[in-house]
Amino acid sequence: MKLIALLVRGHFHWGFSIRYPGTSAAAESYIVPPPTTLVGALARGLAEVGILPRTEVYYNGNNIVSTSEILTPCIKVSTFRYDNNSISLPLPYMDPVKLIRAPYQRESEDKSPIGFCGFGKVYSPSVSFEILYIIDIELLRSLARLVTLDINHVVLGAYSITMLGSKESLVSIDSVEVTDSVEVIYKPPIKEIELSFYCPAGIVEIEEFYRSYITIQPLPIPSKNWYTIYGKRTHTIPIKTKVFLIPVRRGSFLEPVRVEAKVRCTEKTVLYECRFLDKTIHIPWTGEET
Repeated sequence: MKLIALLVRGHFHWGFSIRYPGTSAAAESYIVPPPTTLVGALARGLAEVGILPRTEVYYNGNNIVSTSEILTPCIKVSTFRYDNNSISLPLPYMDPVKLIRAPYQRESEDKSPIGFCGFGKVYSPSVSFEILYIIDIELLRSLARLVTLDINHVVLGAYSITMLGSKESLVSIDSVEVTDSVEVIYKPPIKEIELSFYCPAGIVEIEEFYRSYITIQPLPIPSKNWYTIYGKRTHTIPIKTKVFLIPVRRGSFLEPVRVEAKVRCTEKTVLYECRFLDKTIHIPWTGEET
């Protein structure tokens, strides 16, 4: 296993909308792009540069699946943070839109065909962000059925990310840093770390002073069967979720933590240490992918 870390910096054009799965008549948006969105965004970028199939779907046996299925087992970590030096703060809101209401009406209700529903969005024009991917580059080369895989092509794929969320959730990528200096530390001797990227709950302990700076929310995580578009799924659970610690204080606006919240590692913590040219990033995670 050969790991690389990609640190992707970019900014939103107007914001994003990533609504809770399984809701349709009205739904809030997640306050951050979840791991499923981050993996899908990179999969689309890698398809643009020819590392993954150039179509959005491909045949896997008797199933039609998304190209994200190839990338999912290769991603050990996919996480996100807002830049706390952005000129504005993200604002969650519900945008009223007209929809055909018939599928949501009871028989006793007035059968008006048109109604208004809430469409969840996070308004964040020009808000900067960072995404951290930790990728098993050898596994990606194998699953993509490539003889060789140039890391620079992976970087180019990260630059090709154009959206995080729905098609209108446009982003621009400003820079991409890559390093192969990635160490996986089990039962880390480092007991206290600063948390700026979101991480799974239950693997670290939050120091009391910083509890008000962290939002706890379930986020969808990649699951191989989730990417089956047509064919037989091996389980009936529509989506797999995990509770995450998000270093954002939630009020009328989403306030990124100005001082990185401190958490304590536990025996359940798997610590990824990514050494870039000018900084070292510690990411507490689990032993599972993404």
